[in-house]
Amino acid sequence: MWKPEPTVVLSSDDILAAAGTKYTLSPNNMMLKQAVRQYGLDKVGIVTIPCQTMD
Repeated sequence: MWKPEPTVVLSSDDILAAAGTKYTLSPNNMMLKQAVRQYGLDKVGIVTIPCQTMD
């Protein structure tokens, strides 16, 4: 059984490799924190389906 896995990507090739949709809950907020802390990013974007996006 697969589990959703949010991913930090840093190149357009990585974005294309991660393309696809899985209709399930995913811990996206956790990954946003990791992107800022681990990679030192001050600007991040998130790609998600609208029904799974919350403020």
